[in-house]
Amino acid sequence: MNQTHLVFPQLESAYRTLAPLSEALLRVVVGLWMVPHGLRMAFGFFPGTGIRQGNVRLLAIDLDAWGYRPGWLWAPLIAATELIAGPMLALGLFTRAAAVPHTPLPMGMRTHATLPWNAPSNSSPPLRK
Repeated sequence: MNQTHLVFPQLESAYRTLAPLSEALLRVVVGLWMVPHGLRMAFGFFPGTGIRQGNVRLLAIDLDAWGYRPGWLWAPLIAATELIAGPMLALGLFTRAAAVPHTPLPMGMRTHATLPWNAPSNSSPPLRK
């Protein structure tokens, strides 16, 4: 009952051979993908790309404006997650501990931003039709 259904069952031996390599490659790509984004948000690297945020203070102001309150709390957490946990994930150091903030942090921010008292003008978040 706990059997994995393969897309191409004929390639089962290839899947088993490539599984460790693909897991490591995914970990490295995801971990290193966050570093440039964190550098741009926290230190102003890569000017002219994305939204203008040259430091953590500007990120906090933007987060407040977008409804992710309090921005002063979220901005350093986001920067630390991308600049510390990202390379840890890529290098394979404490991978489970490094991966933990990448799931609840965005989910918590989204939940926090949609609370009625955090929405701009105390309006409720839009509902889907």
